[in-house]
Amino acid sequence: MRKPHLPHDRRLLSIQFIVSTLLLGVFANLLTQGVLTFATTQSQIIASVVLIAILLLLNASAYLVATNLRLRRGQVTLEQQSREVRDQIARLQAELEDSKESERKRLAQIGIVAVAESLKDSHWDPPLIMQRANSGLEFMGCFGHKWVSSDQRIEEFRRMLARIRLNGGKVRFLLVNPNSTDALRIANVRRRELSEEYGGFPSISRYEALARDFPWFELRLSDEFLHLRVLAVDDRCAVSSYLVTGNPHDELEAPQVVISRTPEPECWTLYTPLHELFEYHWERSSRAWSRPPRI
Repeated sequence: MRKPHLPHDRRLLSIQFIVSTLLLGVFANLLTQGVLTFATTQSQIIASVVLIAILLLLNASAYLVATNLRLRRGQVTLEQQSREVRDQIARLQAELEDSKESERKRLAQIGIVAVAESLKDSHWDPPLIMQRANSGLEFMGCFGHKWVSSDQRIEEFRRMLARIRLNGGKVRFLLVNPNSTDALRIANVRRRELSEEYGGFPSISRYEALARDFPWFELRLSDEFLHLRVLAVDDRCAVSSYLVTGNPHDELEAPQVVISRTPEPECWTLYTPLHELFEYHWERSSRAWSRPPRI
């Protein structure tokens, strides 16, 4: 049967103990046989003390060596464990990146290239869109108040229209007809949350004035409210849902799904059906409107 293997430090201490015991035995035997003689008893005591001190020093040095070996082995073990943990973290990170890349490719097949947590923290907030739109813009929404809520934004809107015209594009807005049943229903739900500036739907008249100054800006009004916000800019569009109940300003918190016109690698993009949905309601909407009712 094979003997169990002892660690190196334990073997060292065992050998040192055996050597010390043998030395003490030899010293005692020499004294007993009279081989070692001392002139006086005092000399014998001094010699014995010196020998014991030497043996203690040998044992102490062996213990220190063994302790150092244990510390080194522990350090090596700790380094190995730390390396294993780092390797495991690296593997998990690689697996996570592979999973993200795989998910990105699956979403890209239907055109989804990003998801923004909210409108206000994305690149799809109207003030930012008016700064970067270049070749065209289509918007299907509620009353479009955020685009023309102040004189500054109206001026930004005009600059955007001029820039898009230089690039050969056009701008189309499809909003809810303020005279429709759906518009009155939305107004009744939101009446307590709306400020006075919303009274009479002033955004519609502002868009009417813009349409007169910029023929390539088209505005149509739909009698149906689809609870869907679609904003197409250049080759991408953002889609989100409307919250009819509650404060309309909470719409800035709505998550945005960003869809590309040219996905990777196949043509299953949702951009096309969303564009067709816009066209369907565009063709069934009116270019003209009468004075909206007071609410």
